[in-house]
Amino acid sequence: AWADAWAAQNVDRYLDSYAKDFKTPGGETRKQWEATRRDRVTRPAKISVNLQNIAVKMESQTSAKVTFRQIYKATGLDANSNKTLNLVKEGSRWLIKQERVGKF
Repeated sequence: AWADAWAAQNVDRYLDSYAKDFKTPGGETRKQWEATRRDRVTRPAKISVNLQNIAVKMESQTSAKVTFRQIYKATGLDANSNKTLNLVKEGSRWLIKQERVGKF
């Protein structure tokens, strides 16, 4: 749902994939991070997000680690990277608590 919302440039649905206590990558406030993400998700004319080699490791009943290769394409930018998402289960939904780019 997260990658689909990103590719559809549906910012509200994209941001709704993140836990309330999401650890922002640069240590900025959640509000600052959301403003940057809104701009980056809506600015390109078109976005493509493809996830490959997805592996899920359950760490407990309410936490999981997901690793994958992310192929991102947008107007003027192609980026391929390894990504790790730490997920937490809140109610019936799995939400992103932390994300890292780079080696698994």
